[in-house]
Amino acid sequence: MFTKSHIPPKKILISGAGIAGLCLARELKKLKIPFLLIEKKKKLSCEGAGIALPANAMKALRQMALAEVIESPI
Repeated sequence: MFTKSHIPPKKILISGAGIAGLCLARELKKLKIPFLLIEKKKKLSCEGAGIALPANAMKALRQMALAEVIESPI
C-alpha cells in the first residue's frame, strides 16, 4: 500500500491506537520505518466497542492482507 519513497526517513509519531493508527504502524513496520505510537488510554479494551467498516475501509484492509482476519467469525 505504501512505498518507502512516499514517506520521509524521519521517525513518525502516530497519535492514537485506533484502527487507523494501528494500520499505519503495521505498514511502517513492514517498511522498517521508525515510528512511535502513543495512546492516551492507559489500558486497551474491546468492552463496549463496535465497528462498522464501509467498503473503502475493507478495500484498504484487503490491500494490507487484513480483510480475512476481520471477516472471520470469532
